[in-house]
Amino acid sequence: MKHKETTFAGKLVLATLFAIAGTSVQAQTFELRMAVESVPGAREIERGDIDAGIDRLHQVLEQSLPVPAGAVATDLCAAYIMQRNLASAERWCDRAVEESPRNGAAHNNRGVLRTLQGAFSAAVEDLREATSLRNYKVGAQSHTEMINQGYRHESRQIAARNLAIAERRWAAVKKEQPRLANK
Repeated sequence: MKHKETTFAGKLVLATLFAIAGTSVQAQTFELRMAVESVPGAREIERGDIDAGIDRLHQVLEQSLPVPAGAVATDLCAAYIMQRNLASAERWCDRAVEESPRNGAAHNNRGVLRTLQGAFSAAVEDLREATSLRNYKVGAQSHTEMINQGYRHESRQIAARNLAIAERRWAAVKKEQPRLANK
C-alpha cells in the first residue's frame, strides 16, 4: 500500500493506493481530524512537521499541562497514522476514544486506522459512530462556538466520506476474498 499525505486548511489528508488481487489500483483519500481544542504540537503536525508535533505532544503529557488528554491522544493518533506507525497509532487512537468517547474526530481517525489495518467491520463501526455524534451546542453563543459547530458538522461530513471509502474497500475484499468477509 502506498501513501501520500497533504495538509491544507487545518485538515490532514492521507491518500492511499489500494489494490486487491485481480483488481486495478484505486486512489482513495482519507481525511484525518485534529482535536478541536488548541493543543501544543498540533500546528507542527498541520504544517507537516510530524516528528516535531509528536515530540511536543509527548512533552505536554510529561509536563502534565492543562490540556484534555483526549485531545492530545486524538492528535497523536492522527500523527502516527501519517507516519505509518500503525502500532503507535492504534495505541493512541484507542486512548483517544477511551478518553473522549463522544469525540467524532477520535472515532474518525480510529476508523481510518482500522481501514488501513484491514479491520473493516471495526472501521465501519467507528466511522458510523463519528457520523452520528452530535456533541455540540445547537445555539452558538459566540463566534468561537459557531466555528466549532462548523468544524463538527464538517467532521461528520468527512467521517461520512471516510465511511464510504471503508465500505467500498470492505465490499471489494468480501468479493475477492470471501474468507475475510467478517474481519
